[in-house]
Amino acid sequence: MVSGVVLGPGNSSPHHKYVFVKLLTQQTISLSVEPKTRVSEARGLVTSSLHTLGMQDSAIFGLAVKLEDEYVFAEPDIKVSKYAPKAWKTSSNGVDADGEPLLQFSLRVQFYVETHLLLTDEVSQLHYYLQLRENVLTYAQPLSEETLFLLAAYALQADLGDLDESQYHGGQYFQPELYLPQWVLERAGVSYAVEQVSALHREHLGLGTSEAHAHYIREASQQEAPHNLHLYRLRHKKHDPVPQVTLAISSKGIDVFEEDTNVGHQPGRPANRAIMAAFQWTNIRQLCFDDENVVAFHSDPVAVATGCKQTAAILDRGILEISASLLSAKHRERVHCRGEENVLIQDSRAFFRDFLDNFLKTHS
Repeated sequence: MVSGVVLGPGNSSPHHKYVFVKLLTQQTISLSVEPKTRVSEARGLVTSSLHTLGMQDSAIFGLAVKLEDEYVFAEPDIKVSKYAPKAWKTSSNGVDADGEPLLQFSLRVQFYVETHLLLTDEVSQLHYYLQLRENVLTYAQPLSEETLFLLAAYALQADLGDLDESQYHGGQYFQPELYLPQWVLERAGVSYAVEQVSALHREHLGLGTSEAHAHYIREASQQEAPHNLHLYRLRHKKHDPVPQVTLAISSKGIDVFEEDTNVGHQPGRPANRAIMAAFQWTNIRQLCFDDENVVAFHSDPVAVATGCKQTAAILDRGILEISASLLSAKHRERVHCRGEENVLIQDSRAFFRDFLDNFLKTHS
């Protein structure tokens, strides 16, 4: 359902077309923009609309497009038309014969925070909570059943309020697959999972919506198996049957894990991970690709002068462009927060292209 129409910069003209933006609440905002409108301008229209509802932390959200199974954050200085299919470019208004959007972005969390205490308003908190809800269902982080049941109970308290005993009667009053990962439902059994979650939901009697959101965000951000980060599963080589490496991009930095890919492990279930490399944003001065690696240069001038650096193998072609753009944007954001000047950051598209050329020569 379209929640409203926001006109783009300037007066509306025959050159304006609709661009749809899907929020994490599943509501949709439609923008009337010109093909030359930049992503940053479109994002500004969306956040301005959300500001009227009370959102103050809009800086942590970005516009993304879905590429296969991954969300790619759109470059702010690129025109929206660059992300559009041919049908949108040739249409008169940007929608098909059924009124469905031909170009749609999604507003998603681009920059995660270390703690829920940094979220200053309920609208931002709601969207952030919904992003973590999605991450919990899809990331396959190694959480215990008890923790997942607790998270589901907080989510139900936030979504439904106090458990209504007249509707419960020992039965199923929610859709388990919307609150629990599929793997835990298969392992624990749906009936048992519903029983445990319902019991925990009952214990949260009187807990307000905002408080429930805060509890969920705090629990889903625990260091043991955090969900307040971007996870990308990578392959060492393009012909490898399954990913063996996980790249985690968080508010603290970049972590690279090697996954246990022993025979018998089922995709979608938690896998054992061993840390391969860790890069803290506070120690990174420059990001660039070097042959087959993402290279993170330390900000320590002595380390740079002596050639000290850390590398991590990131070899999956499909994910590289996604992670490159996000890494560059995240590094720019951290540099801006630190107030540093003259920091060398290569353009993500350029260093991806150079890296990919080298990668294809080596692995063709």
